[in-house]
Amino acid sequence: MEPFNIKITSQNQPIVLTVLPTDKGYYKVIYFGAILAALKQQESNIWELIEREEMEAGDLPYYLPNAAGDRIEIILDQKFVADVGAAIEAEIAQLNQAI
Repeated sequence: MEPFNIKITSQNQPIVLTVLPTDKGYYKVIYFGAILAALKQQESNIWELIEREEMEAGDLPYYLPNAAGDRIEIILDQKFVADVGAAIEAEIAQLNQAI
């Protein structure tokens, strides 16, 4: 599956994230060219954060928080995970309909 963009709201501001699906069953979430987080959907359809030690960064650096310029501070809490997971599900459903 190819990378795709999603849009969520964080800190009451819209942000665009790039999602990189992996063959390991999780999705890397990219913000400003760096890995912000990785998420995996459990069998119960609940999304969870993947620990850095459990994922392969590849060529990308890990995101270092810096709320300067166009960046906003993103809190990796359960709301963030649920919002990103829902956006990933919606994008995949839309891609599947196009096939």
